[in-house]
Amino acid sequence: MKKLAKELVKSSKKLKGLKLKDMASAEKSLPVVLEAVEAYSKVEPLPSDMKKELAAEVVNLLVDIPFMPESLEGVLIRRMMGVSIGVLNSLFGKNWLSKAD
Repeated sequence: MKKLAKELVKSSKKLKGLKLKDMASAEKSLPVVLEAVEAYSKVEPLPSDMKKELAAEVVNLLVDIPFMPESLEGVLIRRMMGVSIGVLNSLFGKNWLSKAD
């Protein structure tokens, strides 16, 4: 999944060079990550759990928490993505990303 995440970041104009440094950049960047994963999934269909995993891997590539080991950082990001997407799905339905445009 990490290799696929690297390819997605490299091939996406919006993701290339993007770094998540603070909450303001995260607020603007996370929808871009999710849109890129959804776009990829339209070309190469992925089940929802794989899309969450891919989104978490992309975010993990874009963020660096200097005082935290990479493995723990990945666990935290995957958990955060899963909870966030679950909340959005329950509040707005599974098509919330397309409604956000």
